[in-house]
Amino acid sequence: MLLCILTFEKIRDFSSMEPIKKILVCSAPFKEHLSSREVNLAISKGLAVGECDIQSLQIADGGDGTLDVFSSIYNNNVKKVTVKNPQGIKIITSYLQIKQKAVIELAKASGLATIQGKNDALTASTYGTGQLIRHAIDQGIRKIVICLGGSATTDCGIGILVALGVRFYDDKGSTFQPQGGKDLLKIVSIDSEIQTNKKIEFECLCDGFSVLGGKKGAWSWAKTKGATEKDSLILKAGIEHFINLIKHQQNKSIAILPCGGCAGGVAAGLYAFFNTKLLYGPKIIFSLIKFDTYCRNSDLVITGEGTFDERTFEGKAVSHVLSRCRRYEKPCIVVTGRNLVSPTKWKKYGITAVFETNEDNFPLEKIRTLRLGPHFLANVGKSIVDFLKEKNLSKKNQLFFTGADAQIS
Repeated sequence: MLLCILTFEKIRDFSSMEPIKKILVCSAPFKEHLSSREVNLAISKGLAVGECDIQSLQIADGGDGTLDVFSSIYNNNVKKVTVKNPQGIKIITSYLQIKQKAVIELAKASGLATIQGKNDALTASTYGTGQLIRHAIDQGIRKIVICLGGSATTDCGIGILVALGVRFYDDKGSTFQPQGGKDLLKIVSIDSEIQTNKKIEFECLCDGFSVLGGKKGAWSWAKTKGATEKDSLILKAGIEHFINLIKHQQNKSIAILPCGGCAGGVAAGLYAFFNTKLLYGPKIIFSLIKFDTYCRNSDLVITGEGTFDERTFEGKAVSHVLSRCRRYEKPCIVVTGRNLVSPTKWKKYGITAVFETNEDNFPLEKIRTLRLGPHFLANVGKSIVDFLKEKNLSKKNQLFFTGADAQIS
């Protein structure tokens, strides 16, 4: 049984329009499993049984897959570097050099996908991302675009700061190298008088608007990175301590800085010590890939992500797709591995249907190991074609619905 959740109530009139001919497939990555390109390809393979013109477009929000988007546009130098993952294990990863600018994706060095086995949310460090930045600086680069999202860490970027020369002191006045968010509470003072900090410019592409402190601060995301309830409270206390330190020693307020909580607080950490701009990732990236042009020229948009939940709407890539579809009055179908959003929530976003790929409830680890994701997604593509035929959905029919649930086999 393939689950397709629908809702019914006409909210737009397409009576004067032509049938659907062009479909835009633009999914975000399914984190830790498939890239945007791989998801798009699998869905498009299933859609190919129909008669529509299918276009595929890689998207990202500043998190996982953002470097792939840049690489698809710019044919530039890829720099391979050996760094430490959040567990301290050496891995080989890369960043992109575009003239005198480096584009670094945090998830490539400090993301969940780099973890071997189970992640320890308390000790997971961004030091490896700092090593990437240090490598770029050593090449003479002074402008760093850092893509923030998909992190395994909640350390406010102190791992990065250590790699860049910031020194942290404990209650004995001794320097030490913090290891993850649990060590935020050990920091008593900070020496940031490093030669490079005034010369380097950071542009952080943030995958949402989350702040560092408060009830919905960076600590509240830690459970998605393997943290227990107890771990999360330790991280919360550490973050509050770090916020106060920065207020008193750097004279900067970072608690409710927009986007400051992204990537476990890395955005706020860089802002506290460097010349840093925090930018909303989807807006920058969607402009770069000319998304609006593709959207306007399509009759139906299919997007998706691994987990479709309440946080999708907090500035993530899929929420940006939905906003563009509303602007241009395009119907939109969401494909996801797991749906946690109620139809009531969809009313605000004009979603036509949501398709869950994992209809047999396979364990996620088994899906990854057996590479079942592309197979499931191709089946969803075929089911979407059947769905469009069964409902006789064209642009002149009721493509936007709200209200009652339904299932199709």
